[in-house]
Amino acid sequence: MYAPGESPFHVRGSTYLGIREHVKATLPGGMEAVCEAMPAGPHRSFVEQRFTADGWYDALTIRPLTEIIAKLEQRSWEQSLRARAQDLARREGGVLGRVRMMASSPEKVAEKLQLAALERFDFGRAEIVETARGLSKAAYHEVPQPLGAWLVACLDGHAGVLISNAGGKQPKLTSRLIPQGRRGEMGLVDVRVDMSWSR
Repeated sequence: MYAPGESPFHVRGSTYLGIREHVKATLPGGMEAVCEAMPAGPHRSFVEQRFTADGWYDALTIRPLTEIIAKLEQRSWEQSLRARAQDLARREGGVLGRVRMMASSPEKVAEKLQLAALERFDFGRAEIVETARGLSKAAYHEVPQPLGAWLVACLDGHAGVLISNAGGKQPKLTSRLIPQGRRGEMGLVDVRVDMSWSR
């Protein structure tokens, strides 16, 4: 609906840099293979550009980029996203991170993760709906429809690692995408996410 780089939805460049880092470490041929798999034109030019961590870039291109990566990995899109999120959570954790997680409850970890989910974007709003022992429910309002399922898969991968590190057992995530009108040419959804675990 928008040419790459022209949508009103933006994300910090650190997200694209993180995708590149993961691809470089896990996919034969790295980003060169990804770019070769993309049709020549605006999508490839967008992905090949130089990103800065604090810069703002079109967020909608995340979807076609990660779909191509998943195809090259010979995984489903959701499996690919969860694996990258799990890898990111493990790398972010490290020894010091695991110590901090152990000093915090799974409930606090889930709440912090859910509140931080949209902090790199210039759209949407995170809301904690309910927090209880072994449960955290959140809503993400006015998310572009193509990124709704992307957000869910990333949260699923990230949460599984972080909640387990904080002592939660068998973490589980369920979700719903609820249509919520449009912004310009793009349909919006509210993303409802329920995280649960045992202690």
